[in-house]
Amino acid sequence: MNQIFKRPISLEAATLAVSVYIVFVLNQPFWSRFLAATEPQTVYHWLFAGAVGALLLITFNLVITILGTKWTFKPLMMLALPVTAGLSFFMHEYGVVIDADMMQNAVQTNPEEVRDLLTLGSIAYVGLLGFLPAYLVWRQPIAFREFYEEVRVKFWQSLLPVVAGLALVFLFFMDFTSVFRENLHLKLSLAPSNAISAFSKHLSRDAKVNKKVVAKFGEDARRAELLVGHKKSVTILVIGETA
Repeated sequence: MNQIFKRPISLEAATLAVSVYIVFVLNQPFWSRFLAATEPQTVYHWLFAGAVGALLLITFNLVITILGTKWTFKPLMMLALPVTAGLSFFMHEYGVVIDADMMQNAVQTNPEEVRDLLTLGSIAYVGLLGFLPAYLVWRQPIAFREFYEEVRVKFWQSLLPVVAGLALVFLFFMDFTSVFRENLHLKLSLAPSNAISAFSKHLSRDAKVNKKVVAKFGEDARRAELLVGHKKSVTILVIGETA
């Protein structure tokens, strides 16, 4: 085992490997729902599916490239891989998506509910597909460059994938807009971006609620005294659908 981790690899290779793993292994719930929504049958449909995979790979690789440095890459992967594996398990096992409401439920989950969710299946899934890859990334030596050299290399190596991504969007623009507009659950099934978006919306919602001032009103209201001899009346409202 020690012999395997003696040879360092470049940061670009590590970033690409992690991106491929997240997009095509940990995001099986997304791909199963994407294929169910599009039902690709022709060559063009499969080309579009390939374009979606390529664009997701470019996007994830670009984000990790920007955020991954000598000090942040491994800690970031130690957090991202187990979290993404956990999200993948719960989306697959319970058929849910990750949105702001789901995030609010997760934040408000008590210890008893957490213990109910910690099954042998969930522990094995997150352990094998999340913590084990994170451990391998942590053990793997990575050859980092000097800061300014790293920035220069990242810029030029990110330029071509960005151009390729824009070309894919241009070629399949109508398909992208149609599929993802009509199937909003797809973006809520893509981990870990769905959890990041849901958590930010949850924080924004809480901030708006906390800013609201609860003011008293109607303090001068008084119960009216019934007039002597006034005949009471009853109003009946029938509400419902008509035949």
